[in-house]
Amino acid sequence: SPDFDPNRIYYMGQSLGSLYGTIFSAVEPDVPLSVLMEGGGTVVELARLSRSYRELALGILRVRQPPIVDTSGDFDDEWPLRYREVRVLSSRRAAEFQEVFERLEWLHAAGDPLSFAPHLKSSTLPGTPIKNVLWMYGIGDETVPNVVQTALVRAANMRDTTRVYRHDLARAAVPRLSRNAHAYTVNVLDLAGAVIALAAQQEALGFIQSGGRQFFNANPLVRPVFGRDLFESPEFLTEDLNYPPLPPRP
Repeated sequence: SPDFDPNRIYYMGQSLGSLYGTIFSAVEPDVPLSVLMEGGGTVVELARLSRSYRELALGILRVRQPPIVDTSGDFDDEWPLRYREVRVLSSRRAAEFQEVFERLEWLHAAGDPLSFAPHLKSSTLPGTPIKNVLWMYGIGDETVPNVVQTALVRAANMRDTTRVYRHDLARAAVPRLSRNAHAYTVNVLDLAGAVIALAAQQEALGFIQSGGRQFFNANPLVRPVFGRDLFESPEFLTEDLNYPPLPPRP
């Protein structure tokens, strides 16, 4: 048999690779299956809400003319998360923050993963079939926030092909794990982290090998180390950041 089968070319991407992969998968007719791990949209929302990219959002506010940042050097746009109570803005500055981010989203919309996600299933592009996509994200991701990840899954209408890793439960069992759930699919620098990463990769591989027809349940691989299941199919898509508490400042 041939070493390379052109009819079985699939895509797998993590973090930024998942953002690009959403766009690629939506427009490429000859790649029927993708595994998109730890991505999200919009990119502006990612920067606005992320702990890891907070400085990027602050940089945007500083280069605006005139610059707008709080006297604390930080910002609070007072935007409630989805389904939260309406907030009455406490300052004019919060409205200015919101205006900046809204304009950036409008400017970036044409190239944002969130704009392409509906084309994977609900509104496919001409000549492009419905795609099989496995979405993977971890609870408590501080780099690509959970609400940004679930917004992308919701836009794709693919909750039924989503797998969630419970980093909160993993850290409860093994506290030395990184506080940030991001990169759980590739973190092999720590023994416990490597068990999680290899299990997550087995879930991805199982989906690929089945042609997107079934999940591989990797929980038997993590139970001996963590004493419980860590991977699940969500009944609903989270609307919380799920950030773990920050350590106290010295």
